[in-house]
Amino acid sequence: MLARSAYERYREANGLEPEIREGLYPGDYLIPVGEALKARYADSLLDKGEQYWLAEVRDFATEMMMQLIREDPATPGVRMDVFAPERQIIIHKGQTVVIHLPEEETTTVQALPPEIATQNILGFFSGLESIGEGYQIQESTDALFLYPREGSGHITVWTNDDHSIARILLKDATGNQSDIRLSNYRFDTGLPEKLFHLEEESTGKQAPVPKKSDPPAE
Repeated sequence: MLARSAYERYREANGLEPEIREGLYPGDYLIPVGEALKARYADSLLDKGEQYWLAEVRDFATEMMMQLIREDPATPGVRMDVFAPERQIIIHKGQTVVIHLPEEETTTVQALPPEIATQNILGFFSGLESIGEGYQIQESTDALFLYPREGSGHITVWTNDDHSIARILLKDATGNQSDIRLSNYRFDTGLPEKLFHLEEESTGKQAPVPKKSDPPAE
């Protein structure tokens, strides 16, 4: 959401009306980010699809926001020695999740227990073939509302005219929300299997998959 919000401020800096739709950050603190993007890219990113600018704008906006936090004098009594956005590679296969932190060179492998699988987005994607078993489903004219049969939280799913998923809004058991927008679908692209396996020498230490008797990690 940060990249898309900053892009709208970039459009504003180029004389266009920003489209701060629901889910984006409306704060004026992103106006300087938009102006800085204009100073770097001029109008070269206008009228281009997200695939051409999303990654660059995300990195640019993240670094600029981190710099603002570092220089903020209005937080007395607080010391922060490490300023870094969280970057992760998440691979989900069946009921196993691999979380890789490139900067820390660590990898964690975890089982995805059923009580968690019905309450987060990884569990949602893992159970599409039998979604009725894990959720109670209510329909409206433009969305599906999924309520886990075990646990709390809920998921709202919007679809495109071709029935592909356009947006997923997930509220988990702890009250956290994830808003995911999907676009530019490509099917059967022949992704190599190695993308779904992390080599041990490149990922550092790896935690074992916990057994059912193991307590959940904190």
